[in-house]
Amino acid sequence: MPRGRGKTRVRHVFRTPDRLNAGDITPREIYGSLGGGGDSAILPDNSSDVFVDNLPDGWLGESMEQLRTMPTCALLRVAMGRLWLGRALDDPGVLWRSKIGRMGTVGQFDFLYPDAAGAPLMGLGRVSDGLLAGTEAAVYLVTPTRAGGADDFQTYPVPGGRGISAPSSIATMPNGLTVWLGPGPAFYAFDGKEVHRVSDTIRQTLERSNGARLLQASASVNPRTGEYLCSLNDGGSTNDRLILVWDGRDWKERTDVTVRAMCTTRDHRGVVLVAGTNGPTTSGLWVLDHEGFGYTPVARDAIFESRFFLTGAPGERATYSYLILALRDGSQGTLSIQAYQDGSRAKVVSSTTTTVNLPYRPDPAPKWGTTTLGQAGAVWHNRRVHYKRVALHVPSAESVAFKLTAAGDIELVAYAWVRGVSAPAVGRIPE
Repeated sequence: MPRGRGKTRVRHVFRTPDRLNAGDITPREIYGSLGGGGDSAILPDNSSDVFVDNLPDGWLGESMEQLRTMPTCALLRVAMGRLWLGRALDDPGVLWRSKIGRMGTVGQFDFLYPDAAGAPLMGLGRVSDGLLAGTEAAVYLVTPTRAGGADDFQTYPVPGGRGISAPSSIATMPNGLTVWLGPGPAFYAFDGKEVHRVSDTIRQTLERSNGARLLQASASVNPRTGEYLCSLNDGGSTNDRLILVWDGRDWKERTDVTVRAMCTTRDHRGVVLVAGTNGPTTSGLWVLDHEGFGYTPVARDAIFESRFFLTGAPGERATYSYLILALRDGSQGTLSIQAYQDGSRAKVVSSTTTTVNLPYRPDPAPKWGTTTLGQAGAVWHNRRVHYKRVALHVPSAESVAFKLTAAGDIELVAYAWVRGVSAPAVGRIPE
């Protein structure tokens, strides 16, 4: 009897039946006591060289499955009760699948090619209808065939799918949208029917990234907030120093961690874990948005960047003199403001620094959990909004935007630009 490889622990034993009586010579599994006790069909060792077969053909079991060794693949995803394996070392365009419930067992013919030309696969994502398989130029949906058997699958291109650039950027939000980083670079979302581009508002940020490093982007979903988080290099580094966060409508940025890998725990905690660096030298495993009592983080400034707002109709220009900020009670700190115009953030056209000191008035009620209802002073006051005017001169602009850097505790509610007063044109009319 042949022995298995070095890591083999048990062996299934098969033999062919009598061709004259059975009509075929397909190997079938031998049942009976093989040293393991009971009716086991498993030989519980990898050292025996001889097996005595004195069992009749009537004791033979199922025909031997045509299996193959596990392929060496770069992409793995569990979907539809199977393990799907893509971008194999010997054929990057093939998509293998395991047997149902047996993640380590792959049939010899259990494969398909999502792309008709056999383009290399770039990412796999689990969706409600099946499995998304993407190349650099297209995205395909793999689903079971309606009229076929349990091992029959079909694949067809998804409308609007332009491809996948980062295999670890694929994640599904609680609202059912599956999001990933694709060509452009841009972020795309699959809603079950078609693919939509959802990153037009951060196009300039994405264009600054290093295209050769997009492959290392990783993403996860915060189950508590429902937000999609994806790490990205900011163009000035080979590392992912930028995290883009999408709540299904708006994007925001965070730069507190340099990310190597990211995932979400599948337990009652539901926290986002990040392997990377916080600060210049502190490396480790971090839990996003949770305080660590054994670690004091480096003080950081909060940054807010507004969008560019058009002055009016295309070609219309205006001069802006002030920026009005609406701030909540309790905002205290130093604000540094920079103004931009005409859709470019390369040049600062005006800047200023101001101090904000808005203590609570009146004093807030005692902390929740320590106040008895009905006692004196058990009153909760809503935090009021204060308006602060900041002088910024932006001349003859078609569009205007600003960047606010806050050192301290600042809560910005709203803002508004104020146009300057234009003097009437005065000139001499020749006679």
